[in-house]
Amino acid sequence: MAKTEKKVATPAKIAIPKKLTLPKIDLNKLREKFNTDKVVKTIVLALILVFSFALVDLLVQYLNNSYSVAIVNGVRITRGDFYNRLEKTYGLSTTKSLIQEELVTQGAAKEGVAVTEDDIQKRLNDYYNENGGRDAVLATLKANNFTEQDVREQIKIGLLMEKVLAKRVSYTDKELEDFFKQYKDVLYGTEKVKFEDKKAEIVEYYVNKSVQDLKEGWLAELEAAAKVQNNVANVPKYGFLKTSTTIVKNLYTEISNQLKSN
Repeated sequence: MAKTEKKVATPAKIAIPKKLTLPKIDLNKLREKFNTDKVVKTIVLALILVFSFALVDLLVQYLNNSYSVAIVNGVRITRGDFYNRLEKTYGLSTTKSLIQEELVTQGAAKEGVAVTEDDIQKRLNDYYNENGGRDAVLATLKANNFTEQDVREQIKIGLLMEKVLAKRVSYTDKELEDFFKQYKDVLYGTEKVKFEDKKAEIVEYYVNKSVQDLKEGWLAELEAAAKVQNNVANVPKYGFLKTSTTIVKNLYTEISNQLKSN
């Protein structure tokens, strides 16, 4: 029996790569690029430093100007000194006015009395007309470091008082006639007028004068019924658990009063 010859597979030829060639590096261009990046980084860093320094400088200016009212030959007069002087000079009167305004606001709220923006604007327009117009009034306010909003707040307080107290005013025709006779010359001068023709105006004048007469008494009532702590007139003293003790005492008093009323 004849033998079968086995064929041996010839391995595939492996392609041997030719000698690798690396790209040439231009050292001059590399140096130029490195120097350019270095210059850019230096410029950016310089800009950041200048910007930061400018910010710090502005902050220092702001702090210096915000915390001083004047600079005399390089010496600063601080706002603390300014406010201390104001408080000593006007502190008591200003605090009293602020307390009264808050009492009026609270008192009007208890009686369900409020004023609208239209009420305030109407009174403000009257104020402008009586004092040379809006531009003249605003100029005067600015010169005295006041704003239109300050005037609006004062008008609001005045209107609240008027509305509350007007509800308390009562009158008879006899009282109106007597009022007319007493103030006729003041109100109408030499003009010949009759009470019957001016009765509506007389009512308005009478109520307005009565309101003015009642203001002081109403404020006294509000102050007597309120718990007011005036820290300007009486500097508060600090004590151990003073606030907590006061709260407990107030609660105890309120509960006791409720139990007694029941």
